[in-house]
Amino acid sequence: MSRRARILGLLASSALVGCTATDYSARAFWSDDDQEIAVVVTELTIEPDLPYEDEVHTSSGPWTLFTQRPDGGDRRLVARGGPRGGAMAFMRRAGYFVFLDEGGSWGRLDLDGSYTPLLAVGEGLGLLPSADGRIFARKHRIRQFTPPEAPSETYGEYAAVFLDAASGEQLGESPPLAFLDRSIESGNVGVSTMWHPSGELWMGNPRRAVAVTPAGEVREVPPPPCWYPSTSSSDISADGIRVQARMAGDEYVLDFVDTGEPGYPTRCFPE
Repeated sequence: MSRRARILGLLASSALVGCTATDYSARAFWSDDDQEIAVVVTELTIEPDLPYEDEVHTSSGPWTLFTQRPDGGDRRLVARGGPRGGAMAFMRRAGYFVFLDEGGSWGRLDLDGSYTPLLAVGEGLGLLPSADGRIFARKHRIRQFTPPEAPSETYGEYAAVFLDAASGEQLGESPPLAFLDRSIESGNVGVSTMWHPSGELWMGNPRRAVAVTPAGEVREVPPPPCWYPSTSSSDISADGIRVQARMAGDEYVLDFVDTGEPGYPTRCFPE
């Protein structure tokens, strides 16, 4: 049964029109050393999207964070929270998760469940941990502009800021960098970030890419063939195995899929 059919079935089983139902979703990602897997299970509230009888509105509720070995052993409940947010990366060697809290702020959630906010709402577009977990990079857009000589293109002026992952102290910041954001021909292009194994942050898109050191030094680089995985923790392991979580009743189940390609860093930085 598809997830959509199951959700509509939950609502149909309710006795009153307009009532709500509860469902769960799950997502998983590897730790930075591929030794463990983090799983976030989120409670969902489902309501009919009246007056459309076959449409529903879903909102996220409380979440629960687990860790376990790939073989299912050593399963541990790390933290609970909500109604929004959750862990985004598992930096096991450095002892924390990159975390988005219910208010939209970013920070670190330590393995003992303690949380330290580091990036307030509006201060940047997320926190990307370096491969060793010692540094956070955050990207923020300073402004957008359309050059007179290219009226069909919109550029964004961005900067990369680097923070010590333990203290939150700023280590450096790049000068403003201009990248194509969107054009009539290409649509939305955007700007991606990815950590190079050397410790530089690569930043850009197919049109332009730069490498930025944590001290803020910038050099032009050829655009890489891909921008994901962007660091050592993602849903794809170093040997290219994707982990996926799904719900089976009230429990999550993990599936493992061989992508046929290596993961970080070889996929986007081939030798």
